[in-house]
Amino acid sequence: MTKYKVKISKKTAKQLKNTENPDRIKKKLKKLKKEPWKPRAKLDIRKIKGSEDPKLYRLRIGDYRAIYVIEEEMVKITEIIHRSKGYDFLE
Repeated sequence: MTKYKVKISKKTAKQLKNTENPDRIKKKLKKLKKEPWKPRAKLDIRKIKGSEDPKLYRLRIGDYRAIYVIEEEMVKITEIIHRSKGYDFLE
């Protein structure tokens, strides 16, 4: 089984820092190293419909959503947003 690398951009790291519980989010993001497309117990993963990028996923972490792309053996976290903001960035 392939292990994926999880990469966070500088912008996303700043978003993570401004969340209520960054350690909880980091813990969940680390779980994306194994099968980042597959939902499982305590890991709510869904493919984002309506996006131009077919590899775009979201991970629900309480009131936050981590948006990411899977490319080869890399999981790139592109956004960490509060659920109240919705998916406006897709437009």
